[in-house]
Amino acid sequence: MRVRMREHIYYTGNYAEVEVFPVIEKPRCRRKKYQPTSEMQAIINQEHAKRRLIRLVHANFNENDYIVHITYSKGNEPATLEDANRDIRNYCRRIRRKCKKANTEFKYIIVPELSNRYHFHIFMRAGIDRTVIEKTWGKGDYVNANCLEFSNEGVKLLVGYAQKQRLNYKRWQGSRNLVQPVEREHFISKKVAQEYSNCWNTQELIEKRFPDYFLVLDESTSVTNAINGFEY
Repeated sequence: MRVRMREHIYYTGNYAEVEVFPVIEKPRCRRKKYQPTSEMQAIINQEHAKRRLIRLVHANFNENDYIVHITYSKGNEPATLEDANRDIRNYCRRIRRKCKKANTEFKYIIVPELSNRYHFHIFMRAGIDRTVIEKTWGKGDYVNANCLEFSNEGVKLLVGYAQKQRLNYKRWQGSRNLVQPVEREHFISKKVAQEYSNCWNTQELIEKRFPDYFLVLDESTSVTNAINGFEY
């Protein structure tokens, strides 16, 4: 059995996300199949979808862009989620026409919220006045366009909502002009792997590996897999 350490880097705007993990190369032989439970797989899929969404937000939006919260007023509620999605798409088409007229770029990511009523949160770049963005909806008494706020850790809004509400990360929709994160992946030497193991939470290591960045420990962690004994 051969074990090599891999470094996977996602470059997303002003942020970079780094994963370091072992790749276990085993001799060719029949292996026992492992299938995670449906509940476990659902959790894994949701977490992957959330991470991908956060990377997309970091890669495409900044402090000059908006987070738009949209609800329906009584009497305007859609009968189905399909109807709600149609309303949102039509809303985005109207915003796009206004942006085209103003000669500004328009891009968006729509994230639905699961609750008793249909709610949507839209990350939006429009380049037009926020009052216009709010009034264009026309189906609710609560539409709020706020400037996006970034901390050292990035957009914390998604994490905050996830803790108290049910955002459906698997059902988000995005415009076709979204920029995808740049990914780099390669194997690292035993020496570098040991440096990660000993100093993963130190600024010294980051300055050495990524001189243009500073370390943010927000969700950073180092864990040992209880099954195979390797560090991730």
